[in-house]
Amino acid sequence: MTFAERVRQDRRLGILRLLEAAHPVGLRMALLRDLLADGGRPASADAVRTDVAWLAEQGLATTADCEDGLVASATERGVDVALGRARSPGVPRPD
Repeated sequence: MTFAERVRQDRRLGILRLLEAAHPVGLRMALLRDLLADGGRPASADAVRTDVAWLAEQGLATTADCEDGLVASATERGVDVALGRARSPGVPRPD
């Protein structure tokens, strides 16, 4: 696994953990990006959107348009992966 892939997988786990903490309400993409940076995982807006789209394709997150922009939420399976109760390829288990 390349360094870039490890960073991407770690960022996906970080996103899921933040979405789990906000479950079931979800987070706006801008706030999600700021919280990732606060947690030591700075990323571009494009990288965050790409990872959220990937998580949605895997059934771990959903997205919805609102007047303030795109909002991401964890699915029940995404919550389980974020808490280490389930596994998903492409997302490491939490420590």
